[in-house]
Order: sequence, then C-alpha cells, then structure tokens
Amino acid sequence: AVWFETGQFDKCMEDCDTAVERGREMRADYKLIAKAMTRKGSALVKLNRCVGAVRHTRVLPACVGNFVTAGRGTSNAACM
Repeated sequence: AVWFETGQFDKCMEDCDTAVERGREMRADYKLIAKAMTRKGSALVKLNRCVGAVRHTRVLPACVGNFVTAGRGTSNAACM
C-alpha cells in the first residue's frame, strides 16, 4: 500500500504479485489475495495501462467495477 500511495506503481505491482504468489502457497484467505490483485489493477489504471487492468481483472471478475470507477477521472478513453 505504501508504494501505491507514494506513486511508485511498478514497485506496487511487484509486491502485489509476490503477495498473491505467497498467499496461494500458504492457502491464505481468498479475500487477502483478492485485495492484492485489486491493488495491482488499481496501479495499472493509475499508469493508464487500462487494457492490462481489464485483462488482469478477468482473473478476478468481481473487481472490474472498481477498475472502471477508478479510471473515470483519467484522460485515457480506453479506461471506459
């Protein structure tokens, strides 16, 4: 969350990938894994890589609404 809040979105995505991988290995609660995946999608939106965010959300369909909402304030028309 710190990387996201400080605008270091690439580092945020790396940490999210690590969190998902470790969470799956440890059979963590799916809500914790979903939180990391959601944060990665939000970082992709902030980087205006909306196609990647949508592709990423297909793994986690319940979060698609969050990414669309996050993309509404941007100038990137692909977010819609």
